[in-house]
Amino acid sequence: MLMISIPILAMRKRSGWYLAFIAATAILVIDAPTQIIRTKTLDYLYGSLLAIGVLLFINLPLFKQALIGERRSRIEQETTIEEEAGVEQVAPAT
Repeated sequence: MLMISIPILAMRKRSGWYLAFIAATAILVIDAPTQIIRTKTLDYLYGSLLAIGVLLFINLPLFKQALIGERRSRIEQETTIEEEAGVEQVAPAT
């Protein structure tokens, strides 16, 4: 599921972000207790650490904006603020 999310994230779709989040959470939930039970190998510890890394990076605002294009441009933000305030845009006289 995590591998499927990569091309979807490349298309900047929110569904790719959800797939990556669900997959990394599932990996963490499965690998952490298994590492506690099976202490002879560190395979599950590595999986848990990688899942934590994926969760951190996809949830950081800077990376989230780059992955799914969530950030609006400054012009869109100003337009939204002006619309909420009821300010009309007047074209400059020439």
